[in-house]
Formats: sequence, C-alpha cells, structure tokens
Amino acid sequence: YVGFQTPTALPALVNAEEYMTLSREATENDGGISIYTDDYIAHYRENNFLDPDAYPITEWQSRLLNGNGLVHNHNLVLTTSTDKVRMMTSLGYLDQNGIIRNTDYSRWNLRNNMNVELRHNVHFRFDLSAIYGHRNQIPNQSGVFNFMNARDPLMLAQWSDGNYAAFTGGTLNILPMVEDGQGGNIKRDNLSLAATMSLSWEPFKWLTLEGTVSPRFVMNNVHNYTRLVTYYSDAHGTVSNASNAEYGSLTESSSQSYYGNWQFTATAGRKMGSHDLRVLLGMSYETMNEKTLSGYRRDYSYPDYDVLNAGAANEFQQAGGARYQWALLSYFGRINYNFRERYLFEANIRFDGSSRFAKGHRWGIFPSVSAAWRVTEEKWMAPVKDILTELKIRASYGQLGNQNIGSDYYPTIQTLTISSIYAGDQLYPIVGLNTLANEDISWETSEMYDIGLDLALWNKLTLTADWYRKTTYGILMELDIPQSIGLGAPYQNAGSVRNSGWELGIDYSDAAGDFNWNVGANLSDVHNRIIDMKGTTGGSGVIRNQEGNAINSLY
Repeated sequence: YVGFQTPTALPALVNAEEYMTLSREATENDGGISIYTDDYIAHYRENNFLDPDAYPITEWQSRLLNGNGLVHNHNLVLTTSTDKVRMMTSLGYLDQNGIIRNTDYSRWNLRNNMNVELRHNVHFRFDLSAIYGHRNQIPNQSGVFNFMNARDPLMLAQWSDGNYAAFTGGTLNILPMVEDGQGGNIKRDNLSLAATMSLSWEPFKWLTLEGTVSPRFVMNNVHNYTRLVTYYSDAHGTVSNASNAEYGSLTESSSQSYYGNWQFTATAGRKMGSHDLRVLLGMSYETMNEKTLSGYRRDYSYPDYDVLNAGAANEFQQAGGARYQWALLSYFGRINYNFRERYLFEANIRFDGSSRFAKGHRWGIFPSVSAAWRVTEEKWMAPVKDILTELKIRASYGQLGNQNIGSDYYPTIQTLTISSIYAGDQLYPIVGLNTLANEDISWETSEMYDIGLDLALWNKLTLTADWYRKTTYGILMELDIPQSIGLGAPYQNAGSVRNSGWELGIDYSDAAGDFNWNVGANLSDVHNRIIDMKGTTGGSGVIRNQEGNAINSLY
C-alpha cells in the first residue's frame, strides 16, 4: 500500500492580528498601555510584506510540520505444501517519511515458517525471523510539538536574507534543524534475529514429548552527532554569539544482546469413559547475555565528517563498555481433570530459580489451582437449555513470582564502579563502591483470588462477571538509610500492595443472512492500596506513595 500521514489533530492557534488583540487586552487589564494600537494591528500584515524583518509573522505549524508523510509498505509471500512439508516465506519492506522534515524510518523483515512430518509420530518445526530497522532523527525532535504550539506568531524565525535568527522569546530556534537538517543528526539501527526449533515425539498415543529451542539476537546502534549551528543577529550577516551547543560532539553507542530459551515438556493424557485426565511436566532455562560499548569525542574541526576519529583526541574523549548476564531455571507441572465437560479442575505448580538472588534465596515455589462448574451440563438443566445455553461458575487461586528489578542484574553482590580521574596532567584509574548490596532478598510474590460467572442466553447474549483480589508481598524496594553511610540504599523485600475490584462484560451477537453483527460493553472498578512500606514514603512533586493510600496518589 501507499499513503500519506498527517497530524491527527492540531490545536487552532491565533494568527498575528488575533495575537496582538489579545495581548493588548491582557496589557490593559493589568493597567498598562499596549503598543498594539488599532492602526498598528490593521497595517501590520501590509508592513510585514514591506519589511518582514521589522514586522515578522511566523506560521509555526506549517514551518515545522513540513514533511510529506509518505509511507509505502510492500510484502512478498511464497508458500509451498506437500504431504510431509509445509513452508511459508515472507519478505517485507516499509518506508515512512515523517511529517517533520529530515525524519524517516525504513524496515526490512524476513520470516520463514516450516513444519516437517519426519514420521507419523515425529514432527519438526523451524521458524526464523529477521528484522532490520533504520531511523533518522533530528536534534530537538522530541520538543517540536511543544515548541510550535508555545511560540507566538510575531517571533522572528528567519531573516529576509535566508539566515536564521538566534533566539525566539528566550528559546533556541529549532527551525534550522527541522528545515535544513542543521545541528547534527541522530541515526538508530536495530537488528533482531530470532529462531524457534521444535521437535515433538509421540511414542504412545497418550504421551507426547517435546523440546523447543528459541534463541534471539538483538543489536542496537545509536549515532548521536551535535553540530554547531550559526545564527545571525540581523539581516546583514552579523553572526550571533548564540549557539545550539558549546561544541560539536559525537556519541556512538552499541549493544548486543543474546537471549536463550530452552524448554522441554512431557504431556500425558487419557480419557476413560466420562473422565478426562491430562498431566504436563516440564522445565525451561532462560539466559541473557548483553554487551555494551560507547565512545565520545568533541571539538570537530571538520564538522561534515561525523566519525569518532575526526573529533579531538583530548582529555574529554571517553570510552565505555559493560557486560550483563542473568539466568532463570524453572520446573513446572500441570494437572487437568474434566468430567463430562461439567466439572473442570486444573492445578499448576512452578519451581523457579533466578541468578539475581544469592544462594539460599534463589528458588521460589508458586502454586495455582482453579475449578469450574458448568451448571448447564447438568441433566436437570435440559428443559431450559434452549434459553440458558451456558452457565458456568468458576473460582481460582494462584501465586506468581517476580525477579525483575529494573536493569539491576546483581542486587545481591557488592559491585564496584570503575572510572578514571585527571590530576597533575596524569590520568589515574579509580575504583569505588557506590551502592550497598543485600544478600537476603528473594522473589516478590503476587497472590490472587478470583470468583467468576459466565452466562449465555439464546446463544446470543453473553455476560461475564469477575471479582478479584490481588496482593503482592515482598516488593523489592530501596528504603531510606542514614546519609552518613555514604552509599546508596540496597533493595529489600519491604513493600506490599493490594488491588481488589470487579469486572463486568456484556456482549450481544446476531446474524441476518450473511450479515453478522456484534455489540459489547465493559464496566470495571479497581481499588489500589499500599499496605506496607515499612513506615516510609516515596514519590516526587505532587505524587506520593504512602501506606494506606493508592500508588501515585496526588498529595
């Protein structure tokens, strides 16, 4: 497809005459005398035509949103199928120009899915995907919308000779970056490779063994170059002292992440008369290995050559790199029991171990259980089955663990900060300890109760209702410690939060010939409360976290 993008909605801004009228009204309301007289306003646009430098008019939205927004997407799909092999390959390309000039995004994606029947009871699956994306951005791009909607139309943006004015109302003029691509560039490249290989074997009709390996590789590169912009103080070419930066600089950063996922399951199932029993046992192993690298230089003598080697090799150059790893090992099991589709039961258990925690605290056990009674499957409900087509009462209880603590992969280990310092024209390496560690932390645990009802009338009107209560214990928090310690606070299993509420969904569907239609509505309510923060408070500004109140309450 091919199309064009435009802003969904833009605020209606006042023009030059409206701005002067409103400004005069505000000045007079404060007891002042405005320079915007009726005659001045009436002849302003004419004067702008004669002398645009003295009587500027800037249409900020049209000047800044000047990209064509062209987008086109193309896909090629190839499929083949035999008795033993089924395969599909797709190749896609997307190109998208921004509604802001000098911004764009392009993406290539390749996908291949293959299923092979090696024997009647042995099946192999291989899926592969590759995505490469490239994005061009301009400096200050994130502030374009705020900038254009906060500038008044009488601010001078560009002199009549084509040079850009320095400042507009005390704010940096970003028009050179948007219109001419001055001020540098930001380029982002992302490559993602993922594969899934699965082999399943059914040695008996009641038993299936399956192994799955799913590696994933992600690479990100960011090129962030700041180039000095020349602004002018008048229409005669006088260079202004104002600039977008003190010096030109370049930061190159890259990261490579490898994710591994191995999973093995055994599923057994037998149906004996009215009884259907299924059992699953399995294990999974997940890993992450990430490496980062960055370089920085400034003071570019040849600003058109934006590579690291073109920057000055002085005391301001920087280089950095790091490596991060974590692993998660899990054992799990599930039992399903079904009696004539009338009584349903399921029980699960997980045994998870995380490398983020110290020995003795790495493992957590998380069970769950659920049951349902399909009342309409009872014999005594047969007389009303044409009207009440479904009535199910269900209940569940379960626990889940959380080991994610932002980007801190080693919260239980005293990690050192390695840096350097200049002293006496010499560079000296330094090593420091900035944050305390806590070897006693372990999994956060979320415990949830749910009671629900599913109801259907005439097989057209359905209603789903749920009441739930979820409590999270042992939330990993950084509590305040005395400043005299001189180090950052460690994580502790200190917080508890409860969410309780209900949900109601109503849906009606029907058909008239080949025409099908559906209408639905949802209503829900949830109450959030902090149960325990060990007597501390958190938040910033008017946002506050405090025991007995909701998370992020207005204070």
